[in-house]
Amino acid sequence: MGGLALLGLGTAIGWDLWKDWRAGKKEDKKEKKEQETNQLKEEGKRQTNQMAEEQKRETNRQKAELQKEIADHRAEIRQREKAEKQTKTDPGLEDWLQEYKQTHPSGVGEAPKMRNLIFPWMTEGYDIGLIAPTDCGKTTFVLQVAMALTKGTCDYPISPQEDTIKPIRTLVFSLEQNDVEINTYYGDVLAKQRLLTIRGEEWFEGNPTAQILEEIQREMMAASAGEGMVVIIDNFTKLVSDSDHKQVEQFCKSLDRMRHASTQTGNPLTVLKVFHTNKDCRTDRRFTEKSIRGDSKYLYETRNVLYLTYYKGDNDKRILGFIKWKYGNKRQLWILQLVNTTPYQSRYVGPGKAKDLGTPPDEEDEPQKRKVGRPEGISLEKACLFYMQNKIGKRQTKEIEKEAGVKWDSIYKRIQREGLLETLNEEAAEGGTECSGKTGWGLGQINLGGQVQATANA
Repeated sequence: MGGLALLGLGTAIGWDLWKDWRAGKKEDKKEKKEQETNQLKEEGKRQTNQMAEEQKRETNRQKAELQKEIADHRAEIRQREKAEKQTKTDPGLEDWLQEYKQTHPSGVGEAPKMRNLIFPWMTEGYDIGLIAPTDCGKTTFVLQVAMALTKGTCDYPISPQEDTIKPIRTLVFSLEQNDVEINTYYGDVLAKQRLLTIRGEEWFEGNPTAQILEEIQREMMAASAGEGMVVIIDNFTKLVSDSDHKQVEQFCKSLDRMRHASTQTGNPLTVLKVFHTNKDCRTDRRFTEKSIRGDSKYLYETRNVLYLTYYKGDNDKRILGFIKWKYGNKRQLWILQLVNTTPYQSRYVGPGKAKDLGTPPDEEDEPQKRKVGRPEGISLEKACLFYMQNKIGKRQTKEIEKEAGVKWDSIYKRIQREGLLETLNEEAAEGGTECSGKTGWGLGQINLGGQVQATANA
């Protein structure tokens, strides 16, 4: 019995051991299978990531190649368009430039000399810009500059320091004044300027940009050796509005190439372009390139850019400032005093400050807005009366201007235009108080009424 019990016990222990071994084998097999499964998953994931990276690199490579191809194509288009524009800017420009260089050879080994044409801001051979609001006196200012250039000196200096030069040919394109206005207000003086040519608005027919280029080319071709020229476009804003956009772009490129060609031949072409201010421009603040009416890109190639604006509290003064001034202090402000001359001019009276910048005179403060050189709201009889009162010493010009609402220069030109200036001067010199003898107008017979008539008889 004891042996059977031991046998049973041994059998039971052996069975338990076998079951434990069997269970261990199953567990090991399961773990091994899980490890193999995990390894397969990791390998699959690694391969998937590797394929994704390779695909991403290939996509980026293809994208880079496509972008390079597009960039090369665009560059080719730009070069082709640039070449086409150069040939289409002016069909005859290339031939003209070649002929100009042949007839005006540059000096061998001579370096171009930089100098100022009277004014420190007008550098010979460069583009200059001037910005000013309407009725501020742009035309009066540029005509004073033009007369100074043709004389070689400025009668009334408009800069703190100015040079004296050999008189230079000056060509003015006046797109806002006709020949009648020019001859009426400036004719007597401008007629004496042999080197000055002014083209009024009647001169322009069809495409103004083409006409201006042709006239400049003709003048440049006729210039003698070492003879430069100044071109003033008054104003460029109107030229842009009267022309097609592409025409203006071609005009600027052609003019710029002509200017560069002129500096190489020793006959430098200097260009002054006049611009209007935009409607949002604050005239009582320093101007910027954004003050220009229209696209400011027309100022990109300019060497110096000036602006003319109002003086605070005094309509007989103006402020001249600078937006760009290479080699100069553009923070400067110059005060210009209007002078009663024929034609109207200005003169420099001292440095200004930012607080001196002003706005246009209010209509409440003035009976009528006064325009330089353009008489408004005054009859010939009144002009005659006021002139005689001033000449015989009864009234000052300031008093007359306040009552008449126009500048004294306007009264003067009104009489000059009618051919009565010499007659009135003779009568004033004789001590007369009437102008009835030679002109047919007796001061006592002019029914002006009110204060004016009472002053006349005083």
